[in-house]
Amino acid sequence: MFKSSGSTLTAIAVLAFSGISFVRYSPVMDQSHKNQNLVLASYEKRPVRDVPITIRPHLTSEATLDETHLNLFRGISSSIEKLTGQAPASTINPIEISGEQDGLSAVAAKSECTTYVLLKNTSAEKTRVKIEFFRQNGVCSFAECEISPETKSHSERLESLIVTDARPAAKAIWMAPNSTKLFEMTNRTKQLDSQYSSLRRELVDHIHAGETWCLSSKSVLDEARAPIEAILSRKAISRPKLVQLTHRAIHFVDQSHALLRNNGNSNGVAGASSDALFQGFDRVNSTLSEISVACMNLVAGFDEEPLIIGTQSKFVVHVRNCGSHTVSSIMINLKGEEGTSISPKESALFGELSPGQTASAEFTVDLSNSEVKPKLSADVSYSTSHSPAHLRMSLN
Repeated sequence: MFKSSGSTLTAIAVLAFSGISFVRYSPVMDQSHKNQNLVLASYEKRPVRDVPITIRPHLTSEATLDETHLNLFRGISSSIEKLTGQAPASTINPIEISGEQDGLSAVAAKSECTTYVLLKNTSAEKTRVKIEFFRQNGVCSFAECEISPETKSHSERLESLIVTDARPAAKAIWMAPNSTKLFEMTNRTKQLDSQYSSLRRELVDHIHAGETWCLSSKSVLDEARAPIEAILSRKAISRPKLVQLTHRAIHFVDQSHALLRNNGNSNGVAGASSDALFQGFDRVNSTLSEISVACMNLVAGFDEEPLIIGTQSKFVVHVRNCGSHTVSSIMINLKGEEGTSISPKESALFGELSPGQTASAEFTVDLSNSEVKPKLSADVSYSTSHSPAHLRMSLN
């Protein structure tokens, strides 16, 4: 079932090409959204506990943590896996955090370009937590995930921030009574700098080793250097300009990747070395897509039911346009490992998503005849600035 802004849609056409089928829908503006805002505003007038939390990039050690915070810190890795679908890519280290109050425990950790905060609200009060991060110049994306293994989980990407000065980045999130949340902040600008530099070095190393089939790929990848350097600059750039630069960089990275793959196949190249190169391209493309989503203020997320062998589970993937520009060719799909039974198999295709609109698609995963839980991911594709972008979210 595919929906837009909470309203069930009627299929207009079923398209089939290249062996892939799509169902096209036309999203409509959510007429109930104003009412939802009114309800929220009314609710916020009730007494609500506010807790300011400050995160500083100063490393501490596990030895400085008491038993409560040590247990929280040790639970970050499993919580990260819940949020991202995989274990942390590198070692996480505890960092300084301050501002806790009775009934709210918090611990923070840092891993390269990402900061994690695990929050536990043991009080009976709804709590609004304002988290401040220092030294985060660049495009910062945020996500949160309710850690609830026994019930329906909810993961949400939050609106991004573009930080251009020394002021701290701040984000407010809501904590229900007796709940646990993992909050993630990633500096995508810093991440892109590291990944793009690493990819160029790898290509140069291959060329110096006599692998001339990489030359044309590097030449095209160098075309992405100017827009990427503009993204990495500390100058204030408008969101529309950042989107143009980002999609220009995506265009050249995709071209370079395609040349590398085609030339590699023509030269019979295979193995761990070439695989590492391809993975490097995937990482750069993924980060550029994250920057695009952040600049467009597209907020993607999903609601899921626990995957239980022998039963069916529902997944709802949604994308809300919180920005000021219309996005076209929105496509939402749910993918699983080979043999996974997912219905409908078609992708949900929305012609346009205007500011304030939400597109959502519901899928059913059937594990009636399965013996293991499959890995699932949601693919969200869209087009803007005459260039496509693709975002993949791991769901379990």
